[in-house]
Amino acid sequence: MKELTLRNFEHLVFDEKGAKLIKFYSKTCPLCINLKELLTPLQEKFNRVTYYSVDIDREKELAQLFIKDGVPTLYYVDSSGIEEVPYPYSNPSKKTGYRKKDLVSFLRSKEHNEQVRKKD
Repeated sequence: MKELTLRNFEHLVFDEKGAKLIKFYSKTCPLCINLKELLTPLQEKFNRVTYYSVDIDREKELAQLFIKDGVPTLYYVDSSGIEEVPYPYSNPSKKTGYRKKDLVSFLRSKEHNEQVRKKD
């Protein structure tokens, strides 16, 4: 997973072609550590996506632009734009972190949409 900084963000995210998944994280966040373990096998399965990460403790300006409710936060970027990956909660009062099944479903839907766009 490539590290994004304020300096390289625009070039790598908006100028480079292809789909990207951007993880905003903190090294001290337990949910962020769990997310890293979830994303590792998904990088192989969904290898048409380029995976990036942003350490919010080092890249405070980027964090201020993108983080609304804390970390971890994921964004998906492709030719249709940028969107925040929905963050599931099993209980509204307790954050549980991203779940593998939800991430797989999200990435599959994006993969399918891209295939449909290419056929048109």
